[in-house]
Amino acid sequence: MVRYLDLVLEAAEYPDRFPHSWRLSYASTSGHLTIDYELPASDVVPAEKSYRYVKASDTITATARPATQVRAVYAEVLRQTALRVVHEVLEADRAAAVRTLVFNGHVSGNDPATGREVRPCLISLATSRERFLNVDLGRVDTVACLTHLEARISRDPAKLQAVEPIVVDGSLQADFTLDSDSDKDEAGTAAPAPEQAPARAAAAGRATRQQQLVPGQNVPLSATRVQVDLQPTHLDLSVLLVGASGRVDRDEDFIFYNNPRSADGAVVLSGNSAIIDTARLTPLYERVVVVVSTSDAPSVANATAVLSQPGGDTDLRFQPADSMRVSALVWGELYLRNGGWRLRAVGQGWVDGLAGVARDYGVDVE
Repeated sequence: MVRYLDLVLEAAEYPDRFPHSWRLSYASTSGHLTIDYELPASDVVPAEKSYRYVKASDTITATARPATQVRAVYAEVLRQTALRVVHEVLEADRAAAVRTLVFNGHVSGNDPATGREVRPCLISLATSRERFLNVDLGRVDTVACLTHLEARISRDPAKLQAVEPIVVDGSLQADFTLDSDSDKDEAGTAAPAPEQAPARAAAAGRATRQQQLVPGQNVPLSATRVQVDLQPTHLDLSVLLVGASGRVDRDEDFIFYNNPRSADGAVVLSGNSAIIDTARLTPLYERVVVVVSTSDAPSVANATAVLSQPGGDTDLRFQPADSMRVSALVWGELYLRNGGWRLRAVGQGWVDGLAGVARDYGVDVE
């Protein structure tokens, strides 16, 4: 559940200056979810209200946004963000596994009184699934809505005036926890110790270990140039270069046996291996999607692949759990986060094969 909801929040698009981090805690017996969410600081509101071109001096001058307007806009941004996050989580949970929910929205900043770094809670909300989904968010006033939901709201969030976060105890205590941008497993402990494996780079004097990934797990990459090796020789490996839209910008961004090299040379296919150099990727690409498929076998059973990082001591291995019923699947994706590349294990399958995957990612398939 926490890994699935992490993917849901990861897929949500926000402006560039919004932070994108959270901590999810889920109690499986009670169906309670707690979300500790990082909200944007007040500088997310542009300081300029408008711009004016002065023909005589051939310059552009800015008109400052009034401080009262900055505070009002910022408070509205926080209220809308809190409601949106709760809405996205509950709407995505079609199995109704989350029965109650607490949202605590924090902001990182400097206390104007002491100058020290603080992280106050500015919005805290506790609600049941039924109560929240009974709200028509398209027609509400955010202040009235949060008041109706008995939320705690900062009186002056621009000045980091905190509210008391809602803390649960007893039967609502979480037994599964996940931090965004962390190498934690679903129980909130350190990721499993990598299993010892024979050194595939023994000739270079490097002993490697293998870390077994689980669906939804994401780990940082230590090298810009990596290699993905598909172990079953009867299956095919392909790569899709995806932009901010979540789709390819052109058919040439589909790297497969008939187009084994990307235009920028960042991705090269050779048999059942793909070399991916993130340092050479054109900046418009934000994700590198690795696909496993079959053209003659009944399914992509045992679609195991290993990502190795030259110079590193750990290889990343992932075997999707349910690959017996599909003829293609997204094995994993490399994605850019805060200036660094990460690997996410996915394992999502398609029954209509490689053509179905390519079509859904925007490739014109004849």
